[in-house]
Amino acid sequence: MAAGVLELLVRLRPEQKEVFETRWKAWDEDAKQRIAAWTKRLAPLRGKPITTYHRSWSYFGERFGLVLAGEVEPKPGLAPTASHLIALKQTLMDRSVRVLLIEPWYSERSLGQLLDGTQTRLVKSATTCGLTTETEHYLDFIEYLVNQIALAHDLPPLTES
Repeated sequence: MAAGVLELLVRLRPEQKEVFETRWKAWDEDAKQRIAAWTKRLAPLRGKPITTYHRSWSYFGERFGLVLAGEVEPKPGLAPTASHLIALKQTLMDRSVRVLLIEPWYSERSLGQLLDGTQTRLVKSATTCGLTTETEHYLDFIEYLVNQIALAHDLPPLTES
């Protein structure tokens, strides 16, 4: 997508082509380095289950090899029933799910007793950048999310190598 944006900007402002290309190359290099670090950071979690409130995180999970073990909403936009939450809680316990990704606009109160007695921790995050100053830019947003998931799994900080 970033390459497409670069192409569009160059068409709109050809006199700025060199500036746009220089900035894009710097962004692209930063992205490559971060993606490598994120992949390394989450490598121990490949194949590990996570659960989500809403079906919003499939691409993220797929990219880092996380397996979706269920969702609080039985269908997008449909509130969970008591029986659905009971079944989901059993999944959390049976599969030792450590993360429930929830967007900040969903109420934690709707989770009731879901997390009691499980190892599952809530990781609150919007599905895009800009909700906080910490996640103002896309790469910062993904880095925040990677770190929150790693911390929920008690992974040590990634050291430079």
